[in-house]
Amino acid sequence: MAPETGSGGYDERCDVWGAGAVAYTLALDKHVFSNPRGLHMLADQEEVAKWEDELFTIMLQEEVDFKDGTWSMHDRELKQLVQLMLVKDWDQRMRARDILSQNSWLKQFDDSNAACCCSIS
Repeated sequence: MAPETGSGGYDERCDVWGAGAVAYTLALDKHVFSNPRGLHMLADQEEVAKWEDELFTIMLQEEVDFKDGTWSMHDRELKQLVQLMLVKDWDQRMRARDILSQNSWLKQFDDSNAACCCSIS
């Protein structure tokens, strides 16, 4: 969930954040933010809501950690892409079309001649 969803905001940049969070998790094998208080699978709705509120507070107060040494195992351009996607201020976060058309790490996978459901152009 993007930080702005806690205050009711939503547009495509929330999805950019979500995709960035997935890429971060896949690259580092850890979540962007975590609530140190665990949540039991059988928690009731009130407990889940409290846990989510705590997580949003953590998300708003903490910065995304890009100092983790695991990044050295990945392309610098991948890290830069994830940094662009995880900008907290959604007014400053790039839109999906701009990331797809401008990011050098993603462009290396563009094969305009391949049969695909989408194109980066």
